[in-house]
Amino acid sequence: MKSLKRYTVWHIAPTQKDLLKPLNQVLPKIQPLKSRSNKPLSMNTEELLNILTDYHLQEFSSGTELIQALQEYNYARKFVAPAGGIKH
Repeated sequence: MKSLKRYTVWHIAPTQKDLLKPLNQVLPKIQPLKSRSNKPLSMNTEELLNILTDYHLQEFSSGTELIQALQEYNYARKFVAPAGGIKH
């Protein structure tokens, strides 16, 4: 974990796994996402939560930067992006 000093107090920044721990307990009870069109969804609820958490932790300024990071960086490709990858 990374320690940050804000003003005079030290804070411990949570990792992505730490942020998702409470969600992993609730996730089996959540109704799965459904497509509202003929095209099936390319990711499930868990993958979507991973992507959104990574988006806020990395502080991307746009969705395009997020998609580029999911395609280029090894960590994002292995642990965050869906198995089939993500496209525009």
